[in-house]
Amino acid sequence: MNTYTKKVIEAVRAYKKAVDEHAAEKANLAEKQNNGTIAAADFLTKTAENNGRLNQAIAEKLQRLQGIVGEYEQAYEQWAVVKGSDVTEDMAVLTSGMQLDPSDYEKLEQAYTGNYTMIKAIRSHAERNKVSYNASATIDKERKQRALLELVDIAKKTFAEGQGGFSIDNVAFQDDTQFMKWYGSLDRLIKLG
Repeated sequence: MNTYTKKVIEAVRAYKKAVDEHAAEKANLAEKQNNGTIAAADFLTKTAENNGRLNQAIAEKLQRLQGIVGEYEQAYEQWAVVKGSDVTEDMAVLTSGMQLDPSDYEKLEQAYTGNYTMIKAIRSHAERNKVSYNASATIDKERKQRALLELVDIAKKTFAEGQGGFSIDNVAFQDDTQFMKWYGSLDRLIKLG
């Protein structure tokens, strides 16, 4: 699981914790009200404070999600730079004049999923030679950003659903295995190196 997916999950889990704490305090206040151990005015004050804490947590987590998007954009710009130090001996295959078939490109790309320079070189070589192949990684900025934004939108949806009880998104965000089952393809697209 990549760093940015983990950050989104952490924000959702922190939100879920705040929702659970809110629900526990709400139940505690209701019990006190039913038992007559809290005055009506105190009940209203403490309920308002509890709701305020939840609203603050929601605002903080939404702000955190936006911050993750900004961090990702900066990280992409740093990652998506052609660097001579990232060139490997496989570049000799690409510059040899040898004709490669689609499976050669696929194998080469799989070996360099996190290496922007090599993936770009492999793609350029395939395009120049008019060879289509099944790409295993993406270096396209818009596609990667759309994947992160989709994940953030799903996270925001859990915020909206979180107070209403069960949702598949809430379940998926609470367990890494379930998350990867549902959103692993987004995680792979988001990955930078």
